[in-house]
Amino acid sequence: DGEFTVVDTRYHRSLIRSRAALTYAEAQARIDSQAEDEVTRSLRLLMDVSKALRRKRMEAGALTLASPEVRFEIDTETHDPLDVGMYEVRESNRMVEELMLLANISVAERVLDAFPGGAALRRHPPPSARMFDPLVDALQSCGLEVDPASSKTLGASLDRCVRPSDPYFN
Repeated sequence: DGEFTVVDTRYHRSLIRSRAALTYAEAQARIDSQAEDEVTRSLRLLMDVSKALRRKRMEAGALTLASPEVRFEIDTETHDPLDVGMYEVRESNRMVEELMLLANISVAERVLDAFPGGAALRRHPPPSARMFDPLVDALQSCGLEVDPASSKTLGASLDRCVRPSDPYFN
């Protein structure tokens, strides 16, 4: 439908015929380009689907705790670090992440339906309020507020915990 709601899921043996093997950077470049080939159009559609799915998850209170990923360039002979940098997360990374999450949820639902008494699915219990006390105290000592009442309020309040003078803070 227009909101990209899953209306049916099918499982069967299949072969995947790949039309392109792309890095995240290559996929992003195609999405951002003016090209109109089949692969690029498909990537744009998948991007639209992933953005709608992410928006719905966030509105439902999903918590995103992502920190920058550091990459090291290592000397192949001495194994000493030569350089350090930040890994750039692109929209194409988020697109793949969201679609993989959708696939995992769909399979988990299928496993639960097939084996209701024996399905081993990972579910995190909601954390107790006291578990957040050290975080709340640490942020308050920095003059920042955090609201751990729900995953939605926690995520929103953590997003507001920013120090403009410190690019590595949040």
